[in-house]
Amino acid sequence: MDLYKDYLGNAGFIQVIKRGTAEILEEDDSGIFLFDTRSEAFMLKTDDVATGKEWLVKHEDRNYELMMIYDDELVEFAKERYGFIEEEKCYQGVWTKPEPAPLKGILDFRLATKDDIPFIKEYYDDWYDPHGEAIIEAGELFIALLPKDAEGEKNAADKVGAAYAEGETKVGFIGMHPEGATGLLFVLPEYRNRGFAEEMEAYMGAFTLGRGLISYGHVKIENEKSMNLQHKVGVEFWDGTMSFLFK
Repeated sequence: MDLYKDYLGNAGFIQVIKRGTAEILEEDDSGIFLFDTRSEAFMLKTDDVATGKEWLVKHEDRNYELMMIYDDELVEFAKERYGFIEEEKCYQGVWTKPEPAPLKGILDFRLATKDDIPFIKEYYDDWYDPHGEAIIEAGELFIALLPKDAEGEKNAADKVGAAYAEGETKVGFIGMHPEGATGLLFVLPEYRNRGFAEEMEAYMGAFTLGRGLISYGHVKIENEKSMNLQHKVGVEFWDGTMSFLFK
């Protein structure tokens, strides 16, 4: 199939194919079913529900643990047949412009290291191992920092408390999920409503596009704040929903 005919809906599939981590299990004019060797996620999108069910059954000896499915009926089929107990339904948004959003220069960024994991876990409930460490090892997770001259180097420690360490003021973090979507975005409460989330999104967009990949992401359907942020920075959304299925 021509994945680019539905670029917004197929961005995730195009992403893993671009980076060379896709094992294509099935493909025809109606859709595609693949396994991403990096995230260990099975990804399914087809316009033909009967075909989707056939593909799932055909490969069910693969031990499905994580799935990304782009059809509600196929989601329910997979939940009943394979015992998935957790579903996250999301909208999918894509940065479609050829150039990333411009940076304002209000933050500094550095690559995260394993030493940052306690800091991340303190604020981000969805952190996961071992894939989390793999994201760090791949150089795809960044710590956002307040420039030292933004609030004054001398009194920074008094203002940020535990966030201040080794001469830097951590504002938050952002990165790339194992399947290639931008995410892991968190801004510490005391630094919100200052445009930092938009700056972090722009930085990650530039990083992703600079690697020849797609800047895209998922937003849980109940997360209105994140949806508003994505619309504000200019992300375009596919008109359907997709679901992550976990055991």
